[in-house]
Amino acid sequence: MEISPMRFKNRTWSYNPQKIKILSQKEVVENIVPSADNVTHNLGRNARVITGEGSIFGEDCFREFYSMWSVFQDNTTGVLSIPEFAVMNAYFTSLSVIGEATDNLIQYAFTFTEVIDTSKEKSPKTVHIALEDESLWDIGYKYDISVEKLLELNREIKHPFDVYEGMEVSIC
Repeated sequence: MEISPMRFKNRTWSYNPQKIKILSQKEVVENIVPSADNVTHNLGRNARVITGEGSIFGEDCFREFYSMWSVFQDNTTGVLSIPEFAVMNAYFTSLSVIGEATDNLIQYAFTFTEVIDTSKEKSPKTVHIALEDESLWDIGYKYDISVEKLLELNREIKHPFDVYEGMEVSIC
């Protein structure tokens, strides 16, 4: 099975990172009640934190890294697509070079932090008109629909990135 490349905003990774860690935690507190049983409350899920490491290699590795750096420097949120794992709105919160870069190899580490949007509403629409550089990962995030479900609804689409501007994508 071919795994899609990782993507944030309009930047697609040439090579998926070798390591990815997705940390998802719930906020649980315990209230001590004198002369009674303690009461435990689940306050809900915290924002996921995604960390990882990867390598960029080849003659254009510095160009690739600077492309990643320019996306990092943009301080706005964007859709982060981690193939086979998650699609979420996130901030690109850290980017660093690991060790010493060589002429044809840069090893890097990154962190993304999810933005939890509690105001997301389900849309009554049945079709989405694709925008420029949009993928099924982006569309799925907008409507809270899995990429697998979108592929099932749109059998003519064979790969999550096989979407073009103006294409009608069924969402239910």
